[in-house]
Amino acid sequence: LSHFVIHVDSMDVTLTELTARGIDVEAPTSPDGSADFRTTWIVDPDGNRIELVQWPAGHADGITAADWAR
Repeated sequence: LSHFVIHVDSMDVTLTELTARGIDVEAPTSPDGSADFRTTWIVDPDGNRIELVQWPAGHADGITAADWAR
């Protein structure tokens, strides 16, 4: 296991809540360059990497074959 992914409804709200609790969060990026598909990383106290993802509107829950298309 290299990491696991958690879906968040709003990256901005999630980042605000995590930073308020003293959790370091990487600056979010967008894999497709859009404002509504964003991802970032945190690390838990045991060193496990956790990816936070805000899917774009209308995206199926989780990763689909379309996410791997080139």
